[in-house]
Amino acid sequence: MTAETIDVLLIEDNPADARLLEVALEGSQFRTHKAANLETALNHLFNNPVTVVLSDLSLPDASGLECIHLLTAAAPSVPVVVVTGTKDEETGLAALRAGAQDYIFKDHAKGALLPRALRYAIERKQAEQRMIELAQQDALTGLANRVQFRAFLDKAVARAERLDRSVALMFVDLDRFKMVNNTHGQETGDQVLKTVAERMTQCLRKSDLAARIGADEFAIVMESLDSPQTVSSAAQRILDAVSRPFSLGAKQIHATTSIGVAIYPMDAATPESLMSSAHTAMAQAKERGKNTYQFYTREMHQHALKQLELERTLRGAMERGEFRLHYQPQVDMRQGRITGFEALLRWQHPERGLVPPGEFIDFCEESGLIVPLGKWVLREACEQQQRWRALGLPPVHISFNVSARQLQDSDLVQSFKEIVEETGADPRRLDVELTESAMLKDPESVGRLLQGFADMGMGIALDDFGTGYSSLTHLRRFPVTTIKIDRAFITNLSTSQDDAAIVGAIVGMGRSLRLRTLAEGIETSEQLAFLRQLNCDSMQGYYFSKPLPVEAVTSALFERNLYDLEPAPKASAAGAD
Repeated sequence: MTAETIDVLLIEDNPADARLLEVALEGSQFRTHKAANLETALNHLFNNPVTVVLSDLSLPDASGLECIHLLTAAAPSVPVVVVTGTKDEETGLAALRAGAQDYIFKDHAKGALLPRALRYAIERKQAEQRMIELAQQDALTGLANRVQFRAFLDKAVARAERLDRSVALMFVDLDRFKMVNNTHGQETGDQVLKTVAERMTQCLRKSDLAARIGADEFAIVMESLDSPQTVSSAAQRILDAVSRPFSLGAKQIHATTSIGVAIYPMDAATPESLMSSAHTAMAQAKERGKNTYQFYTREMHQHALKQLELERTLRGAMERGEFRLHYQPQVDMRQGRITGFEALLRWQHPERGLVPPGEFIDFCEESGLIVPLGKWVLREACEQQQRWRALGLPPVHISFNVSARQLQDSDLVQSFKEIVEETGADPRRLDVELTESAMLKDPESVGRLLQGFADMGMGIALDDFGTGYSSLTHLRRFPVTTIKIDRAFITNLSTSQDDAAIVGAIVGMGRSLRLRTLAEGIETSEQLAFLRQLNCDSMQGYYFSKPLPVEAVTSALFERNLYDLEPAPKASAAGAD
């Protein structure tokens, strides 16, 4: 203990006992404030600093353990020591269970015993408060943790309901933070999180609570709002503060954040629904392009309900076997024969019929359902490859798409390898298709995955080439075997000199690098003639065929001799003579 004055609130209705206790504290650093009943004591607690409470259990307006409950509720951080005239150990123990730090009998409150008891009670309470703070504090940032956040939010909503006020809840999520960890390491990532917490706190009022509730997710509770402008101004300050570069030693890191805002009682009636609304608004902010804030709207609620229903239905669709693969032919430019198929996912809904992928693929990606669904696609393609072989058809080459979300699965290569081995499929007749943007989200780990596919014998096709960050560096860095020219350039071949020049450059680059080139989206004979002049290797599009169900593909393979029995030699496939 320090030599600072200790303010003691003495609650005793008997003047003689009060004087006895007051005398026991004289000549020390204690300063005594007296109250003869609980009402007076509570008023003093609310309006004056108090270090420790020394209270009788029998008062005119309260008695027994009720006194302790009311005192600890009024000042949770102030220790309470009970003084009793009856030598009843059970009463003292009951007082401790009710929240008191200690108890002492009145006839023992002499000499150094009472001051010592009060000092020990203060020390125990301080240690208890520190443990509570540590239990409710995020160890990395020093902000409140999820436990303290939830307790504060519950009380804030209860106060707002009682006083007819508003409470704002902000969910703050760092954009693409995983990339910071993967690129610069966890230690740098932790430093970014600490700096974000500091900057965010500087944007808030002292009465606001900021908490870290997830790896890179924060929550802010704001009470006593003058207007929604108070919240939007704070949100904009946070966006501006986080977007400033982080200088960490020799590194300079850039980060942004997305913020969702919901207000009680306008957007929700309970703490749980307020959290749900704020999370929905944050998701909308990310959909709008990130680095922005979004207030919750009723339309978002309806959208969220539809998304939940869609997720439930999609998960059920997997269990019920409603997904199908359609196959679009890929045609050799010189021979005019089918050299393979791209496997494309379709959903055969029992009521809506065939649902196009544009209505569910993005959601599967966001929800993570694309991971098990992607494994199903590969297994189904491999099994179909074997079914065609069992029918006596020549070996069929199949390409299938792998999404950015699937590439985050560190076990992807192993699971694909197991599927290929279990089905007996030929990995040399399987191509993994992915976009360049998916590659660049985490080049190091994606490079290892692609090399794993290549080591299995699979081909790697770079989809939508020319629309993103296309460069020779990426073609050299990754084990790419095929470049797919995006349909956006094919569509305007006959009307746009720029698009024609780009397509010519891609085909020439592919030939020089001994990579197969495949143009997708062929719809006219003029496009076909142009690509043939360029010596593009393969084509795909509605000019030849739309994606077909497996029955139609099987019939076509039987009825029409369109399939090239053996692939052309590597040099020829690359366009070399």
